[in-house]
Amino acid sequence: MRDGVVLLADRWTPRGGADGLPTALVRSPYGMDGVVGAMMGRPLAERGFQVLIQSER
Repeated sequence: MRDGVVLLADRWTPRGGADGLPTALVRSPYGMDGVVGAMMGRPLAERGFQVLIQSER
């Protein structure tokens, strides 16, 4: 960000790779403690998406 804040992100992909797959971007104010990834990242990756979960301010 312009003010120097770094927004963290986790990327989830299907086991077979992510080349050419659609991407779901999920932005969450709830932190990166794994709950959001377990609820959103894993299920979408298992259905053929690559998923980027980004923390908000």
